[in-house]
Amino acid sequence: MKDQTLSNKNYFIGTGNTDSERLRIINNVYNPVTFQFLKESGLSSNKNVLEIGCGYGHTAILIAQQILPNGKVTAVDYSNDTLEIARDNAKKAGISNIDFISMDINNLGLLDQTFDFIFGRWVLEFCAPVKEHITNIYKLLKSHGVFVYEALNLINSGHFSVPKSYVVQKWCNTFIKIGEIYNSELALADSIYFMLKDTGFKDIYARRHQPILTTPEEKTLFRLAIINSKANLLKNKVFIESELNKYIDELKSFENNNNIISGFFNNTLIRGFR
Repeated sequence: MKDQTLSNKNYFIGTGNTDSERLRIINNVYNPVTFQFLKESGLSSNKNVLEIGCGYGHTAILIAQQILPNGKVTAVDYSNDTLEIARDNAKKAGISNIDFISMDINNLGLLDQTFDFIFGRWVLEFCAPVKEHITNIYKLLKSHGVFVYEALNLINSGHFSVPKSYVVQKWCNTFIKIGEIYNSELALADSIYFMLKDTGFKDIYARRHQPILTTPEEKTLFRLAIINSKANLLKNKVFIESELNKYIDELKSFENNNNIISGFFNNTLIRGFR
């Protein structure tokens, strides 16, 4: 299938090489729990899997390894730059059973196949109207197929720090504000259960997972998100440049303080069967 490239106007964090380090760390932090949940939800050999918003291919590669020998992953993302990196990552990992496709989520209906398993993490939040996309995902599933999603709640994210640091609360407030500007689904984690139920999904099950960031590398997630959103934060006057640069320095001090730990996104893992 040919690429169907569109720009996602609701996504405010940079793509391509600019965001590769942040997403690498996110995958290191979240993937152990993610993959336990995927296996509990039926991910196994020879499945035909769709991943929406595959980014740099980290989860697609792990899924592809899990479904050998005859399983296949179709991994879609709207950013060509990001997919070039994903293809290279798969090649370096020796993985050949992934088909990377540049596609806006609005065009999922163009996929000319159905799937045993569909997975996504933190993509529907930036793709209003979410209910419409969930309906399209339902149509792409085979009978008894499963949809697994990891959802954010930007409003009640669960972020904390011990001892308490104002830079974490400021970070949360910043992303609520920019999320509102870009029409993000700020509390999807609280509403996705009912969206799946209303769409027709059965045997819906959800749980929550919140990682604790303890190392300087893990805590760079705060600063890297700000840096990779800098252009849009300035364009939308969320910060002026001098203020933003000062805040980035404060985040760097925060991450290098070994006496502070922090909770990151309280992530909802949910599954439903067609």
